[in-house]
Amino acid sequence: MLGPDLVGAVSNGRLLFGFALGLILWRAAVAAYNFFLHPLRRFPGPMFATQKLHERYGPVVRIASGYLSFTDVRAYKDIYGSLAVRSKTNSNGPALEMPKAAAFYDPIDDVPTVIVNAGREEHQRVRRAVSQGFSEAALRQYEPVIGRYVGQLLRQMHERSGAPLDCAAWYMWATFDIAAKPVFGKPIGCLDACAYHPPVVQLLFRTFGQLAMTRHKAFTDSMVHHRLATDKGRNDLLGTLISEGSGGQRLRFHVGRVRNMAAALSGIMYLLLTNPGALARLREEVRSTFSSAAEIKIGPVSKLPCLSAVLSKGLRAYPPQPTDLVRVVPAGGGVIAGHSVAGGVQPWSISHSRDHWAAPRPSPERFLASDDEARRAGNRLEALQPFSSGPRSCIGRPLVYAEMRLILARIMFEIDDMKPHDADTSSSDWIRPLRGYPLWDRPPLKVRFTIRT
Repeated sequence: MLGPDLVGAVSNGRLLFGFALGLILWRAAVAAYNFFLHPLRRFPGPMFATQKLHERYGPVVRIASGYLSFTDVRAYKDIYGSLAVRSKTNSNGPALEMPKAAAFYDPIDDVPTVIVNAGREEHQRVRRAVSQGFSEAALRQYEPVIGRYVGQLLRQMHERSGAPLDCAAWYMWATFDIAAKPVFGKPIGCLDACAYHPPVVQLLFRTFGQLAMTRHKAFTDSMVHHRLATDKGRNDLLGTLISEGSGGQRLRFHVGRVRNMAAALSGIMYLLLTNPGALARLREEVRSTFSSAAEIKIGPVSKLPCLSAVLSKGLRAYPPQPTDLVRVVPAGGGVIAGHSVAGGVQPWSISHSRDHWAAPRPSPERFLASDDEARRAGNRLEALQPFSSGPRSCIGRPLVYAEMRLILARIMFEIDDMKPHDADTSSSDWIRPLRGYPLWDRPPLKVRFTIRT
């Protein structure tokens, strides 16, 4: 007879074998369903990880069992605009939007709702409340604040002329200080400290996520409480919510999104460093337009065509957000770029598709052409939508453009020369190894600046 230990071992072995067999059968059933029964089975896609999916499979690629990627420009409107189709349960109601994919925007329970992950009605209410904070009048009000911190950034660069500076870090510090003032009513002090302040900003991306988020929340709450205790009639971003009765009770404002703008500025600086001709043309445009730094204002810099082209080139080559805004087709299906589809959808690859752009060019001249001229040359400028489109497009777009234009114009006006400090900076290796999460994790971009005399 078998001993009890041996019997137990055999029983455990059978259990493990049964579990392993069940797992294999379950995975096989899932694979069979995805290949033969899934609603998206007719769309091509890789069986395993591969590169350049759209170049290999065409304008619609099944990138996961329930997700499609599009490169047809029509997909922007179909995905992010009001739906051309209606769900079965709302066939006679108003047009709906494709909701954001909860797996990407709201994966954790009991996290407070903010404008990014709010539902359609809540988003519309909050957007109306903050819209005046991004109006032309608001930009004029913020201009002295932006100018003050851009000037502080340039003064720090003056003091360190000839020394290697990490542009990625300095742009982050400047944009944090600029963003904090309109929201919280006081600066964070990054440029004063020449460092991230508080250190929690670093922790957010380099240490334990839950601990970092807890400390970040505590810091943000303290800033919000300070702002709520000040003049409630102040016409800043948080003031508009307070006047609507939507202040700190239900929403928290975070300055983390300024990483997008700092990332864009870093990418643009890198592209200028690797394209001396474009750098020289941009510097000439700025210096021939302005006779002093005091003349560089939001209105005049918005009319510089070469500067606008450089921004567009940079935002296409190095989009500030490495992931797309994934949406989910409502029950009943939808039509995107002429295809009846279901599941998750995203158009991130449109701006990079060779279907919409002529042969790659290192310079930004293609963005100087009109829409018709560009189309005749093989470029579809509407394929570039760095701030998304539709009713949920980035409400802060005017402010982001204003800040980037002011920072770049002041640098072009006051800096005579800039050269990469590291050999890697001048090669294509700076962008290619970047790690993408919800935001980019960027290596240092060290540059030596020579101040204009």
